[in-house]
Amino acid sequence: MEEESSTVGGAAPGSSRPRVARGSARPLVHDAVDRLLTGVTLDDLTAFLTVNRLAEESGLSTGAIYSAYQPSDGHGDRRRSAPQTAAREVFLSFPSSGDGLSIEILAAMKHVVLHGSTDREIIETLTGIIGSHVEASARGESGWDYTHFALSLAVALNDREVRERLSASYEEIHAGYVELVTVILDLTERVPIDGLSVMDLTWMVVDVADAGALRVRAGPDTQDGMVARMMQVVFAATTRRRDDDDDDALRRFAFGAVVATDDERSRIADAVRRIAARSGWGEVTLTRVANLAGVDRSALVSVAPSRHHLATFAWSDVVGSVMRRARSRSELATTVQIAELVRDIADSACARRTLVASLLQARLHDGLPDSGAEEPADPMVVLLGELLAAHAGTDAGSRAVSARTAVDALLVGAAASDSSAEQLAAVLSAGLFRPDPEPDGVGGR
Repeated sequence: MEEESSTVGGAAPGSSRPRVARGSARPLVHDAVDRLLTGVTLDDLTAFLTVNRLAEESGLSTGAIYSAYQPSDGHGDRRRSAPQTAAREVFLSFPSSGDGLSIEILAAMKHVVLHGSTDREIIETLTGIIGSHVEASARGESGWDYTHFALSLAVALNDREVRERLSASYEEIHAGYVELVTVILDLTERVPIDGLSVMDLTWMVVDVADAGALRVRAGPDTQDGMVARMMQVVFAATTRRRDDDDDDALRRFAFGAVVATDDERSRIADAVRRIAARSGWGEVTLTRVANLAGVDRSALVSVAPSRHHLATFAWSDVVGSVMRRARSRSELATTVQIAELVRDIADSACARRTLVASLLQARLHDGLPDSGAEEPADPMVVLLGELLAAHAGTDAGSRAVSARTAVDALLVGAAASDSSAEQLAAVLSAGLFRPDPEPDGVGGR
């Protein structure tokens, strides 16, 4: 009797299970629970699906359920019930929920292409669509695919069929995302940084979306748009522009809405001029300008997303000098003024070839205006157009294209060739003074 009072869980007659000391059962149960949870399979997760419960949920009779599904082989020595067999069939054939997402993304891409959106606008638009779908799914507002995903992860180590289906699902997802990432790279003229492939980038985007979904599910109060922001940061950190290593992409995404004040713009312009005058254009960098101007890097990036955009501040002083000299020649003959202006522009551009190259790169980076607003008028182009019109006896508008083409040709020639200023000026002047072709059937002048 003393032995009986000091033990619990006494074994039934003929049982081989030993008796244990009182108070020692709880740790053993904990260990058993840990082993069972670690070895969980889909059959374990679906054990709550009984015939009666499934009949109640579906409105069918138990007989109808048994006629549609029969018990089958389960994990190890256990048998799978009819409801568990049905659950496995449904679970392993769960459809993709990406159709609506694909349609929305295609519509968004058409919009950004037609409206000539900037790279930041393109990425924000598309990641915003994907992020919204991920967050809605994680909150259970658009199907149960993230529930399905979480359950698959829970049993994948121990359930071969689930593991294979999960792997196949990832392959399908990645195939779709590779196409999307490739299109985004093309639209934004970006490429993966050295050492990364498009597939590597795709894996990162998918994984960060899943990580964001986990955070949303674990924290229902997670701020809307968090998943999109996470994807934007990954994209900015792992890609660069094709034509220039843009190390401020992260800041442009993070601080795209920041607008520099007039005072900050003035200090930035002054810093650019001081550095260029002291050390040359090659020494002008975003970091040096930000430090000398005493402005936050985010404010500087809102003015100049790359160092090339700073060229406009230095070039404006050059334009001012050219215009002052041009005004001093206003009493000379029109042909002389045109020739001298062309020569002056050529001299100024060839003396600052690297500055002009940056100026042109900034223009190419920005592309055509997408807001309908016209580009600020170039004083040199305006003056040259007026002089050409006066020489030909026509209105300035008819000569604007000739003037714009001539100035652009001088800038490109200075930046992209080793031609001298005299050579460039001679070629452009000859073209500007060439008579316009007469209409068909009319003789020459």
